[in-house]
Parts: sequence; structure tokens; C-alpha cells
Amino acid sequence: MISINYLKNTKAQYCLLLIISFLLYYKTIYFGFNLDDDIILNTIANKTPTLQDVWSLFNLSYNKTDYRPVVLLSYGIEQYIFGEINPSVSHAINVFLFYVICSIALSLFKFIFDNKHTTLYFFAVLLFCVHPLNTEVVCSLKCRDNLLSMLFGMLAFYCFIQFIELQNRKTINLFLFFLFTIIAILSKMDALGFLILCVAYVLFFKKEKKLIYTILSFLIILLLISIASLIKDNALSHLSATDNLIGKVTFTENPLAVSFTLQNRVIALVNTVYYYFTKMIPVTSYKYYYGYNYFAVLSVNTFSFYGGLIIVLSFIIALIAGIKKQDKHLIISLSAIFILSFYALNFYTAVAGIIADRYIFIANLFFCLLLTYSLYLILVFINKEKYLNLILLSIIIPFSLLSILRIPAWKNLKTLIDTDAPGLYNSYEAMRIAAGAYGKEYDKEKDEELRKAYLEKSIYYAEKGVRVYPKNHLLYLFLGQYYFQNKQTDQAIRCFKTAVKNNSSKIDSYVFLGDSYYSLKKMDSAIFYYKSGLRLQNNSQLLINNISTIYYEMNDKENCLTFNTDLISKDSTIFAAQENLGYYYLNERDTLTAKEYFRKAVKFGLNENSVPIKIK
Repeated sequence: MISINYLKNTKAQYCLLLIISFLLYYKTIYFGFNLDDDIILNTIANKTPTLQDVWSLFNLSYNKTDYRPVVLLSYGIEQYIFGEINPSVSHAINVFLFYVICSIALSLFKFIFDNKHTTLYFFAVLLFCVHPLNTEVVCSLKCRDNLLSMLFGMLAFYCFIQFIELQNRKTINLFLFFLFTIIAILSKMDALGFLILCVAYVLFFKKEKKLIYTILSFLIILLLISIASLIKDNALSHLSATDNLIGKVTFTENPLAVSFTLQNRVIALVNTVYYYFTKMIPVTSYKYYYGYNYFAVLSVNTFSFYGGLIIVLSFIIALIAGIKKQDKHLIISLSAIFILSFYALNFYTAVAGIIADRYIFIANLFFCLLLTYSLYLILVFINKEKYLNLILLSIIIPFSLLSILRIPAWKNLKTLIDTDAPGLYNSYEAMRIAAGAYGKEYDKEKDEELRKAYLEKSIYYAEKGVRVYPKNHLLYLFLGQYYFQNKQTDQAIRCFKTAVKNNSSKIDSYVFLGDSYYSLKKMDSAIFYYKSGLRLQNNSQLLINNISTIYYEMNDKENCLTFNTDLISKDSTIFAAQENLGYYYLNERDTLTAKEYFRKAVKFGLNENSVPIKIK
């Protein structure tokens, strides 16, 4: 048994954090790729054969929703060294980064606070280390952005405090603060919370020259944000308007997105606080996605709203009490929890998924500090302080067990979905993700029995999803394709028609309806839906070729000729119609006319990458 006196030894504390981090997460080195890891793989695939190409990753956007070049750079270096992104190596790096975060957190707490409670700080960090909420961030390769933003954000905060507290080493600390902040922001924007925390620290604890340091802090923050923005704008200047960052939350990701009023934002904030509190305690399970209909984010007459209201008021009262008593532990832990999670509370913006475990990864560290310190205050008040370490261990052990049980779910995408999806039937987006994931597995798999099993799972989850949100377009489109692949054409047609009903402005639904009727040899219906889609996109090569093919197969040469010539008379640059006429006259043995139409088709854009036509 490790004695408490041994835990007071600084080296022992860091060694134990290393051992526990490794024991908890070492199995991840045998894990594969998982949910959203393709964001990394697709972005940097075959882009890092040389060191120069590694640095060119700074010119890439992150999934067209953000700019996180430091994350891409870390994987680019991996690919350069190992020749590929090896999931075992990547997982090992994630575990190491997590250990470094825990170690820096312990050093930070010891520097900020007094030396009287060093064991308490160790237990706070240890609780964070084993907390099941963190399993997503450590196990998911995509979530390295969270690890890097927290690591460098915390280092920047550490250097800032040293800059204003220490009498010497001012210049180096200020330089490192600038450097680490830029790296943190370019890893993920949630690191901005540490900058706000710097200002809060000055306002609460800097007694001498408070006004000067406050103004200086604001100026530094503005400068750093400007530098990060300048780097982003310069790096992405080569992108076209359509390629620029276009992240936008949809209704199915968060209903608040379509009704972002002040009243709804306040309601959403209160509910979100409650949801996150249940994750940090923890009393609710962890899932890969939540989203529409899983959480009632805009509800008022619910337990979550009243519970959230009590939590918010309790935190405010505790913070006021901490300020009055100048209790540094309460002030920093409470303000940090709020500041570092504010962007995810659905007040500043409607966040994708309503909540996500990774969104409060950073704030969770300070929640663990608040929890351990609150227990300490309670035990001191009832004169039972000697039981503190025992109580903390009694919390750490079940938290560790929850993490051990949760980690295997992240082995790969299938294990994650099979673990979580049965508890997510009320989430439209979670079902869409599950259906899409098994749809991709179906496309990749060669074994016919497995393909059939994957297709059936795609259908199963898609059916669950459309029941949650019947007015959707996308999942009905997916479900129709799955039915079509499963030779259930009538069900496919029903789904495609529902997709058209829910959103008549999308061309894909008409294409698939035409394909379905074509497979049933109902040519008139196929032409009808193909032409309906063509009205939305009058130069669609696929639709023009399909319509021409059907006319020719029906031996309706007159309509085939008229259809294409009418298109050209309206717009001579429609190369698909020129190409079709080329094949038409070639089949009619009029070679000279065919060559002329082929020449025009090439002139107006026909190339080897164009969609092949069916008329041969």
C-alpha cells in the first residue's frame, strides 16, 4: 500500500501520474481509426513526402469548418517520419500528451496556490487523469486538437502568471506566453478561454498596478488574436470563396440554431449547464453524439432546467463567497470552469450536437479541483479532515472503473457505434452517423455475408433516425439508397419521394428516383424524375446522359434527338448534349457529323473525368 507520506513526494506524484495514465490507456495503442479520424486522413493523405510539404499543411483548412494547422502539422510529421499515419503511433502520442497535460496541471496548481495542500492538488489532477469524461479526447485521434489546445493554453497561462508574479525572468516568460498562446489558438480556438482566464487572474489577484496589468492584458490578448487571425488569413488566401471556412450548425445538430433569440439562449445555457454537470459528476453515460431530440435544450418545465438553474445559482453564490473570503481555490476553479466552457454553453453560439464530452475537457480539470477542494472544506468544517484522502480515493476508484469500461468502445468505429447506438435511438444525427458508418463498411467489404449484415444495420439505424425526425431530407435519401442496394426498390422509391417532399430543391432525390424506376423498367416515370432534376440543374451531365439513354433504349430516336438539340439551342456550351449527339450520329453511321459534335463537346468541357454516358 502506498502511504500518504509517499504521495507528498513530488517525484512520486509525477511517476504515479505516468503509471496510471499508461495503465489506463495503454490498450489504445492497439486501437484503429475511429469517428471523424478521416478528417485528418483525408486532409493530409499523400501531402508530406518532404519537410517542405509538411510545412505546407499550414495552408490547409480543417474540414472546411476551422483552421487548426498545428494538429495537421503533428500528423504530417508522423507521416513524414513513419511513411504513414499509423494508428498505434498516433494513439501512443495522444496518451503521452495527456500525461504531459496532467503533469503541467499539477505544477500549475502548486505554483498558483500554497504548498500546504500539495497532496490535495495531486488528488485533483489524479481525479482528472482517471475521469471517464476524458476518454473521448484521449482515445479519438481527431481529438488531438483538444489535447494540443489544452497543453499549450495551460502552458501560456502558467507563463503569464509567472510573468506577473515573479520578480525575475519577466522577458522569457512573456515571450513564452506569446509563443504558447499562438500555438494553442492554432490548435483549436477553445484555447482563447485561457486568455480570458489571464485577465480574470489579474482582476482578482493582482493588487499592485492592477489597472496597468489589466490594460496590458487586454492589449496583449488583442494582439495575439490579431496575429493568429493574420496567420490564418495569409495561409488560406489561396482558397476560393466556396472553399473558405463554412461551418454552420443545422437544426438536427442543435434546434437552437434556427431560433437563436436571447430568451432561448438563456434557456439553453441553463439546460446545458445541467447536462454537463451530469457528465462531470458523472451520473449519465457518455456517447459519441447527442444532438436533436436527445436533450431538450429549449425546455423550461423540466428537471434539467430547474436543476441547471440551481447549479448556476450555486456556482454564483460560491464565487461571491470565494471573492469575499479571497479564497483563491474557489475563485480560480469556479471562474475557470465557467470561462473555459462558456463557448460550449449554447449562449455565445449554438454548438453542434448541443453538448459533446470533448467540449468541456479543459474545464473538467478545474471541476476536479473544485470537487476535491469542496470536500476538503466540508471535512474541515465537520472536523473530519483526516478522512479526506480516503474519501478522494473512494471517488477515484469508481471513476477509474468507469473509464476502463468506456475505453474499449473506442477501439474502432464499429465498436463505438455498437456500444453507443442502442442508447441513442432518440438522436437523429447519431442514427445518421451510425447508418452512414455501416454504409461505408458495406461499400468497402468484400465478404458477401458481412456486406449483407452491414447493409441491414445501415437500414436499421436509418429507419430509427427518420422516426426521430420525419421531416428530414438527407437520411431519407440514405435510407432509400440502402433499400435500393438491398433490392427493396418499392421501399426505396417511397423514401426518395419523402426526401423530395421534405426538400424539393435537392437534385439527388430526383436522380435516385429516376434510377429506381429505370431499374423497374418504368421508363416514363424515370424520364419524369430525371427531367424534374434537370430543371434544378439544367447542365447536369449525368441527367442529360440518362435521359438520352432511355430514349435511345426505347428506340425513340426522335425524342432523343429533339431533347439534346433543344438543350443546345438554349445553351450551346452544354457538352453532355453535344457528346450525346456525337454518339447518336455515330450509331446512325454519320461519322462526320458525330466528329463535329464530339469536337464541340471537348471544346466546352468534356474530358476523361466526365461522367461516362450510357449510349454506346
